[in-house]
Amino acid sequence: MADKLRKPLAPKDFFALGLQGAERMARVREVGLAYNTAVAAEEGDPVSRKVALALETWSLALPSATAAGVYIDAMLAVFPERVPAARTARRVAA
Repeated sequence: MADKLRKPLAPKDFFALGLQGAERMARVREVGLAYNTAVAAEEGDPVSRKVALALETWSLALPSATAAGVYIDAMLAVFPERVPAARTARRVAA
């Protein structure tokens, strides 16, 4: 299985892509988020570390995100105002 380079995104930027399977109710159902937490992440509000890690894990497994070469970066979900220049794409198993 080859590795694929994927770009880290803040949740707001990730959800703005409108990827298939990343709809708000899909997040609520598949990640187990409360509806208001799903809305907050979509609007760019900070989320807890637990929610951020769950969103990152979910986005890494989402086929449409894999195809687009993106994922939700947990750090950017917790600290959306800190989009560090040093943050680079990472290799994940495809």
